[in-house]
This record gives sequence, structure tokens and C-alpha cells, in this order.
Amino acid sequence: MRATAVLVAAFAAFLGLAGTPGEARAEYPEKPVRLVVPWPAGGGSDVVARAVAQAMGEELKQAMVIDNRPGANGGIGSATVARAPADGYTLVWVTADTHAMNPHVYPKLGYDPRTDFAPVGLVGYFPYALIVNANFPAATFADFVQRARQNPGKVTFASWGVGGSAHVAMEMVRSQAGFDVLHVPYQHVATALTFRRPQAARSTRIVRKRSALAMTLTDDSAIAAAATTGDSRRPK
Repeated sequence: MRATAVLVAAFAAFLGLAGTPGEARAEYPEKPVRLVVPWPAGGGSDVVARAVAQAMGEELKQAMVIDNRPGANGGIGSATVARAPADGYTLVWVTADTHAMNPHVYPKLGYDPRTDFAPVGLVGYFPYALIVNANFPAATFADFVQRARQNPGKVTFASWGVGGSAHVAMEMVRSQAGFDVLHVPYQHVATALTFRRPQAARSTRIVRKRSALAMTLTDDSAIAAAATTGDSRRPK
């Protein structure tokens, strides 16, 4: 299982920029472009979004303004962009959480992921990692499963919210592997990583590059990576 990050805009934004044949149109963008990141500052999505926004700004020769709008598993920020003018100046950083899972979690979502947005570009795919407290007696995924089976309901795991992709991923693993764990939801990855009770395990995303989040996962002696969903082992 992998997370997907995509840039989208309010529906028909870039179709509207095209205008009609023979119509004089100003070159886009004439003013700063707002990129709504529906997650708190400092998390994995925010770190990568800021790097992408910097590169976009240099290419477009225009400022890219990051606007963090966290809440409702990315739903608040996404709804903000769905209501924004379809002029190409308001983009949103979306993931499987905001556009694939939220419609099944929130009865009144405030936006339709199929009709309220227009895709701008695919940013990338990001693997998941199972992060455990360094004091937790499991160094591998097999060890983790065995420990969880021996202690049903006593092993806790943190994610960045109920119904989020990390929560769903762990529920899939739990169901297939046959063990029971207690879910402790947090608002985002950064707070979940502070969850360091001796019996704690975490399911969270890890950025492929050596971003701030990846450095936290590998360099913090209080935690360790027990498994990843990537195609290969992460280099030391």
C-alpha cells in the first residue's frame, strides 16, 4: 500500500484560463498562487508540498503561498478549495485520504472529489512504514505480529486520524494477520511520533527522500522502523 500525492485545482480552473479563440488573455500566473495543504505544518505532506511549491514558483516566476488548513483528515482544506473561484490561483495538495477515503468516513464531506476539482499533476507515491518505540520488543514485522497476537488489545498504535490511510492500512494488516491492537488517533504525523509509551507502535508515512520526517524516523534513537511498504529497503 502506498500513499499518493496529487495537485488539483477548483474544477475547470485551467480550462477557463484557455479562453476563446482570438481572445486576448494575460499570461498565467499574473499574481501569487495559493497552495492549500490540508494538513498541519511540519508533517510529511507539508514538507513535500513546500519543496514542490518552491520549485513551481521558480518555474512559474511567481510566488507560491502555502496555506495550511488542517482538520477532518484533510477535508477542511479540500472543501476550502472546492468553494474557491475556478481561476487556477487556488490549488490543493490531496492524497488518498482526502479524495478516496473521506467520502466513506464523513457523511457531510462538503465537497465531491469527482466533480469539484480538476487534476493539475501527480506528485508521487510514498511508502508507509511501521514505526515502533525503541523499547518495544519487536525489531521486525514478524516480531511485531507475534507480540500483538500474544497480547490482544494491549498493543497500541497511533495514526494521523480515524479513517485515514494509515488507520485503514493497519486495519487491513490486523485483519489479514489475525491480531488485535488499540488505535490511538492523532491530528497529524508529528504528534503521532511523540507517542512513545513502552508498548506503542505506529503506522505512519515516510518520505522517500531525506526530508525532515525521514530524518526523524531514522535518527531518533527513541523509535525504529520495523517494516516498510516500499519496493526495496531504504538505504542507511
